[in-house]
Amino acid sequence: AGAPGLGRVLTGGTVATVEHLLAALSGAGVDCASVVVSGGEVPVMDGSSEVFSAALAAPGALEAIRGSQRTELHVLKHVRASQGHDREASLSPLEENDRSGELHIQVEVDFSGRMPPGQSQAHFGFERREFRAKVADARTFCFFEDVEAMRRAG
Repeated sequence: AGAPGLGRVLTGGTVATVEHLLAALSGAGVDCASVVVSGGEVPVMDGSSEVFSAALAAPGALEAIRGSQRTELHVLKHVRASQGHDREASLSPLEENDRSGELHIQVEVDFSGRMPPGQSQAHFGFERREFRAKVADARTFCFFEDVEAMRRAG
C-alpha cells in the first residue's frame, strides 16, 4: 500500500485511455486509489466516465480510509505545458475571492479549421457533487472522416 498522493508510476509498463476512469474517481472525491488493469488500456466502455461513475456511486463501493492524510495541490502561479506547436495545457491559481469549491474549466481547441466557428471554446464550472449529473456522460468525440481509419486500426 502506497502513501496517499497524486499517483504512482510502475516500472516497465504503460496504460492507455485512463482519462474516463480518472475523471470518475476525481468526481467521486477519490484522490488515492489502486487500480488493476488487465491489458494495455482501461476499457473505453461507452466513451464516457458514466459507467465508472455509476459503479463508484453504488452503495458500499467506496470506503474511506480512516487516518490517512490527504495531500492537496495548490496552484501558486500560472503553469503552462506544451508539446510541439499545437498542444498546450495550463493551470492558473484561483482568484483570491473564489473559494467556492467549484472547478472552473475553460477549454479552447483548434483542429486546424475542422471545427465550425464558435464551437471551439467552452467554459463551465461545477461542484464535485454535481460531477455525475453535469459531466460524467460527456463522451469522447472524433471527426467523421477519421472513423473508417479507426475501424481499420481496430
